[in-house]
Amino acid sequence: MVDIDFGLDLFSVDRQKAKELFDKYMNQNNKDQCLDDEEKI
Repeated sequence: MVDIDFGLDLFSVDRQKAKELFDKYMNQNNKDQCLDDEEKI
């Protein structure tokens, strides 16, 4: 079981608004490379 209230409350106390903000945040482009699988020769 996971307590999602803690995570969503970081975005907003309004559950619907928190879901929208979380979705928007997760879909933002970024330049993270820590999990990218790049072939090195």
